[in-house]
Amino acid sequence: MNPASIKQSYLTHVQNHFTMNRIENQFAGARASSIVKLTLAGYVRIYHLMHPISGARKFAFTIELVGYLQQALVAYKPTWLGQPWVIESLSLAMEFGIYFLLRKSEYLPSGSLSGGLQWKDITFFDYNGLKIEWSHINKQSVKSMQINIGSSKTDQNGIGRIVKHFRVDGPNCIVCKTAKWARTCRKQFGMSETDFLFGIRGQEPIINSNTVAGAMKAIVKFLGWKADKVSPHSLRYGGATMLAAAGLPQYVIEYFGGWVAGSKSLKVYAQLGSAAVLNVSNIMAAGFETSLEESRIRAFANAL
Repeated sequence: MNPASIKQSYLTHVQNHFTMNRIENQFAGARASSIVKLTLAGYVRIYHLMHPISGARKFAFTIELVGYLQQALVAYKPTWLGQPWVIESLSLAMEFGIYFLLRKSEYLPSGSLSGGLQWKDITFFDYNGLKIEWSHINKQSVKSMQINIGSSKTDQNGIGRIVKHFRVDGPNCIVCKTAKWARTCRKQFGMSETDFLFGIRGQEPIINSNTVAGAMKAIVKFLGWKADKVSPHSLRYGGATMLAAAGLPQYVIEYFGGWVAGSKSLKVYAQLGSAAVLNVSNIMAAGFETSLEESRIRAFANAL
């Protein structure tokens, strides 16, 4: 187990459980003791010797790469490729993971079992801000959507998170694509709100985490890169990297992805893009012509 999960999530969650239920205990004190700190520090060193960050780091899979799906599937012709809607659902699944920074367990079926995110956990809103009922969902009337994600290992309070996206102009609108898929599921497959995003009632899922992983690896191989560095978790990395590259602060990325505040793992793979770096360069360069008199006065006063 990753030591960051133990320190920042599991131990904190146990401590919060006692505190929120007003149970008198000595867990907080024991956690702060020297022997516990030394044990965790030793485990951290051992863990990173066995699992170097450079070797464990997955590839960040971004929206740009999803565009190669059709070419990659034509090139490699995977055995699981069946009905035409499989490609549509694969594309949506990858983009869904990127846009909402999701773990595969938060929305994808696992293996042949029906599971993942249900339609009732996805809410569409019209241009008046009102909820659109399941029977009336279509991409023309949808202005925004939000998904209700259940609790996860980094959710210290066990309350889950709600993430929202608005409709945008252009071909990469996740709101329009999801609304279009909802209509297909309702009209063609007879799904209801209690059905799963990628599952048909009483049948095998249209896709699952394995088929999504296979499609992603096919794309990476098609581009000539190493496929062993990509998995469905790379979608979560890709979303975080895209937001970081756009210059958004870490607390915004943490909110969208459900990371704990000050997440160290997020800092490992969320790299700034050239546009954000250029913005930093411009700010620094402008400093040669900008007076910082107030800061100098404060610094001088503190030095006395």
